[in-house]
Amino acid sequence: MNETNLKTKPPGSGGWLRKLIWIAGILVVLLIVAYFVVSSGAFVKGVVMPRVAKALNADLVVSDVELSPLSSLVLRDVKLTPKGAETLLTASLVRVRYSLFSIMGGKIAVEEITIESPTVTIVENAEGKSNLDPLLAGQKAGAKEAVKSSGKSSAPPNVDVKSVALKNATVRRTKNLKGGGRESFELSNVNVTLANLKNGATGKLDFSAALAMDNTAPGNAGKLLALLTGSFSFDLTSALQPAMINGKAAFNVNQAAGNFSDLAALAAQLNCEATPTEVKQIALRFTQSGQALGELRAGGPFDAAKSEGRLNVAVLALDRRVLNLFGAAIGIDFDTTVINSTNVVTLSKGGSFIAATGQLDAVHVRITRQGQSTPTIDLRGDYAVTVDRTAQTALLQSLNVIGTQNSQPLLRGDLSSPMTIAFGQNTAAGGDAALNLTLTSLNLADWRAFAPDLAPEGMANAKLKLLSQDGGKQMSLELDGQLTGLAAKVGVKPLRNLNTQVQVRVARKQAGGVLAGRIALSEISGRYGENSFDKLAGTLAFDVGMKEKRIALNQCQLTLTPTTRAKNELRLTGTVDLTRADAISGSLKFAADTLDATAYYDAFTGKVQPVATATPATPASSDNTEPAPVKLPFNNFTVEAGIGRFYLREVDAQNFQLVAKLDGSHVLLKPAQLTLNGAPISASADLDLSVPGFKYDVTFSANGVPVEPLANSFSPTYSGQAKGTLIASAQLKGAGVTGRNLKNSLAGQADLSFTNAHIQIVGPKMKAVLTPIAFVLGAPELLRSPLDYLTASLRAGGGKIEVPAFVAHSESFRADSQGVIPIADVLNDSPLNQNIEVSLARDLANKLRFTNVPTNVAYMKLPTFVHLKGTLGSPDPKTDKLVILGLTASGIAGAIGGKAGSLIGNVGSLLGGKPAPVAVPDTNRSPATATTNAPASNVQPKPQNPVGGLLDLFKKPKK
Repeated sequence: MNETNLKTKPPGSGGWLRKLIWIAGILVVLLIVAYFVVSSGAFVKGVVMPRVAKALNADLVVSDVELSPLSSLVLRDVKLTPKGAETLLTASLVRVRYSLFSIMGGKIAVEEITIESPTVTIVENAEGKSNLDPLLAGQKAGAKEAVKSSGKSSAPPNVDVKSVALKNATVRRTKNLKGGGRESFELSNVNVTLANLKNGATGKLDFSAALAMDNTAPGNAGKLLALLTGSFSFDLTSALQPAMINGKAAFNVNQAAGNFSDLAALAAQLNCEATPTEVKQIALRFTQSGQALGELRAGGPFDAAKSEGRLNVAVLALDRRVLNLFGAAIGIDFDTTVINSTNVVTLSKGGSFIAATGQLDAVHVRITRQGQSTPTIDLRGDYAVTVDRTAQTALLQSLNVIGTQNSQPLLRGDLSSPMTIAFGQNTAAGGDAALNLTLTSLNLADWRAFAPDLAPEGMANAKLKLLSQDGGKQMSLELDGQLTGLAAKVGVKPLRNLNTQVQVRVARKQAGGVLAGRIALSEISGRYGENSFDKLAGTLAFDVGMKEKRIALNQCQLTLTPTTRAKNELRLTGTVDLTRADAISGSLKFAADTLDATAYYDAFTGKVQPVATATPATPASSDNTEPAPVKLPFNNFTVEAGIGRFYLREVDAQNFQLVAKLDGSHVLLKPAQLTLNGAPISASADLDLSVPGFKYDVTFSANGVPVEPLANSFSPTYSGQAKGTLIASAQLKGAGVTGRNLKNSLAGQADLSFTNAHIQIVGPKMKAVLTPIAFVLGAPELLRSPLDYLTASLRAGGGKIEVPAFVAHSESFRADSQGVIPIADVLNDSPLNQNIEVSLARDLANKLRFTNVPTNVAYMKLPTFVHLKGTLGSPDPKTDKLVILGLTASGIAGAIGGKAGSLIGNVGSLLGGKPAPVAVPDTNRSPATATTNAPASNVQPKPQNPVGGLLDLFKKPKK
């Protein structure tokens, strides 16, 4: 019985065992399924690739993926395109073979890395932006975090990479130039093999490539074809430090034309031989058609493991044939220049302490660019400097520079005593020292090759002193200069005979901390175009602190020459936070009590002069494309401005306030307000720049703005010709600026009126409408009669712009118009088809002998004979000749009288030239107009027979 009990199993024990077996089986199945899922091409393409693309801020596409998680990865037809830019990288095949178990064990074991037929294409526009920008922007934040997380150096990695191969690669960079043409650089047929990269082993590097450079810029065109080859063997220590390197590289120019023609048959050869304890030679020698040119070489004892040694570095007889290899690409010819230099560089304390001494001898230096050459100068100098990377200080022990032009002194520099410069928080003891530089009689015209667009002339003299105090803790810079007879092309006008004194004082209060100083221009005089200016001045005083990429503008004040109306002091304060790589945050505030910019504005724009005649401007052509989306480099950034009073000529603005908030692609301007010559003005704008053409919501209001100060200050056409009060308001919403988008999005309204006005008709558009009317009626007083009232209103929406009312009113006439302008795909092509209704003052109608002139109203409406045709960009007034003939007949009838006049008048009526029997009352005239406008001129023009105007229509135009 006891034996039977011992053999009996506990109740339920077999069930738990079976459950454990089932669970283990399920886990194994899940792991197998997960392996096949994760290793499938669909998983990599659908899950992994999108995450990689997002991290790179790009689109990443592959046609096929083969993944064996433990040993290999193969990608076919790879294409990487940065967001919103052209494709950067394509490759037919990327293959990696590795050992995952070895990598997990701490050894980077890679059997093969092969990239076949990759093409890297970099396209840069004239403004310097390229298709690399989105990729770099996406990497900045990640790089910053990597730097933060990196700590002290750890043990060297255990690496065993057997083969790295780059086959038939192409690297192409193209830059479109501002002045036209393009600059391209291409490496093709690039083949690179790296074998046996391993701790304590010998490896080998071989490479070859074809180089092509092409420049099509006007005046700088050239083409160069060359071949680059190289082969190096190297030994690595167990710590992956280079123990030995030996090899050669060669560069041979096979073809050179245009601006590169001087480089034909040029060859360069690099020889490198170094052991763990000595750099036997690193020599770069240049030859041309077998003839030796210059050479750069370095050699001497050097312990690579300790980073300690003494190297002799020399530059021997480099002339234009070598220097132009670098200068020709940017259009520079070094002409007669020859450079020699000898230097000794000593490294100690594990490479943390560097001492260098040397001499430079650059003789017959002359540079030619775009057909202009600099004068020939000789430059000689010597130096001695030590750098302590641990203490973060540099000691400039000696420096002497002498530059002469035609045996006359041009540049001289010397050091009073050894100078300590601290470039970190740590400083060392040291005395005071000054570096003095003197520039004497520099003729700017001799150096216009570097600024051909400005074409500068004049003389410059300057003295500069760099002062180091208290071991480099305090650094200061003093510059005193003088410009005499400066001339240059600035904008569309020439700047001539500019004379000024320049003074700069900058001091660093703490190592890497606060910069304070003052920049002053005084006794500024000269001419800009036809405008002369004298005794102007400007001073900028600043006190700026910086700590951990945060800038504090403690003080920044611009002071201009004061006037009787203003102190002319503008202050800027605020903080700028640069800790984020992708966006700037902070706030800035501009403030001033009183500013008067009249003298400076007049100096560069000239005084307003009335213009006798004006030619209508030809509308600018448009490519009808929306501006590209913009993301501003700001995050929660605020700009405020507050100016108590601002004067500009006759403009008097008070209590100006503005707040702008910038956040990526969102710009909010609210409020923006001021009082302009006693009248309140306010505006706001809400802009979304993230879409092409931008979205906008804009409001504007001006109530009672005097027109005369604005016209006299800014409009040559209307200076002295316009008085009155402006009332305007607008509220517009939309997206885009082309007609195609405005048809769908533009909505809002705008209203404008001039009251109590006295506006002489001198503008080209108004004259274009009134001239044919005055011509036909023989009434030149229509052009001489100033407008005393003008109103216009617009309504936008539904793909059209509606003009409910337009009224131009004077004591001699009244012009009315209204209509609808359908918005065309090209905004300037939007068609105009409005009638202009003209009414004559009763006294003028009587003077022109019109019959049946009403006696109980102020204005008599004429038949419609002027139609505004054309387009919004090019309005074209048309006249109806039949109606004109009828008006002429009516005028003749009034002049002749009797039965004959009656007969002619009936003919005029048949032609449509009889004035309306009911005259237009003056209902839209401003109530204040009758009492506040200036009285009409007392000069009565001589009555003219309208038939004269009719006959003139058929005269031959004068040549």
